[in-house]
Amino acid sequence: MECEPLKINILLVDDNPANLLSLEAILQAPERNLVRAASGKEALRYLLDCDASVILLDVNMPGLDGLETAALIRGRERSRDIPIIFLTADRDGERNIAKGYSLGAVDYILKPIEPDILQSKVAVFVELFKRREEVKQQAELLREQNIELENANLQRLGRLVELGQQLAAERDPSRVLETFCHAARDIMGAEQCCVGVFAGEGTCNLGRRYHSRTPTLEGAACTEEPPSSPLPEKILDVLINERRPLRLDKNRAANNGHQSLLRALVVSSFLGAPIFLSEKVFGWMYLTDKLDAAEFSDADERLAVTLATQVAVAYENARLYTEA
Repeated sequence: MECEPLKINILLVDDNPANLLSLEAILQAPERNLVRAASGKEALRYLLDCDASVILLDVNMPGLDGLETAALIRGRERSRDIPIIFLTADRDGERNIAKGYSLGAVDYILKPIEPDILQSKVAVFVELFKRREEVKQQAELLREQNIELENANLQRLGRLVELGQQLAAERDPSRVLETFCHAARDIMGAEQCCVGVFAGEGTCNLGRRYHSRTPTLEGAACTEEPPSSPLPEKILDVLINERRPLRLDKNRAANNGHQSLLRALVVSSFLGAPIFLSEKVFGWMYLTDKLDAAEFSDADERLAVTLATQVAVAYENARLYTEA
């Protein structure tokens, strides 16, 4: 059993070689590394040094059974969050099923296994794993960039990583947007932040929109608003169709003829970015009125793009989780 750092590891645990062969035939894919373990002890040994996107674990095994193995997996810091799908031929084992869920199992599949059902369930957790790895890679990239940033930007970067951790732990798509909207305004030092996501693929109609304003005497306001876009069509065309950020201020608008856009928004400075991931556009975000400057900077624009990618990953994670 070997780790494949460039592939997604799926751990298959069953004492019956024929069952392992069947699982491999169903789940085989170019990007996946299917790891066999013929016992609970072998599985635990593999997880000492390697990660897995999901574990398929037979309940009825000699020696260390599936439930005992799951308890030990959950007891380790390194492996406690790996999703476990139990496999069992016992249709009357309600007690085992209840105990399995208490140990953190995400699902049970009864034998004989239906290939389509197994493929769809595993695919969800493989996708979630990929999204989590993207977040880790972004965090690593941000840490590497820390060396080149001044102290003020280092502080913002730390808050960005902290926000990434908060969003990764959130499972409700609405809460992801609400948390992000308020934090992004604060990190960017803007008067307002607005984030909108589309109702579905192939449409530019909004399904959700959140708006955060600078805290007042009554406290910080982050509210869900009616799903209608407050942005002019010219701005939406840049953000959604051209998929690039847009920065506007009085000087910049005077040079490119966009004064009317600033007047329509009733702001002195504007910074918008598309929210998309792997060619899939989820929506947009924008910030207005930089608090400590007359305009948003080049560094602000790069940070806004990073924030937009961060919320795209977190929102897709939460959406996949609710559909699992």
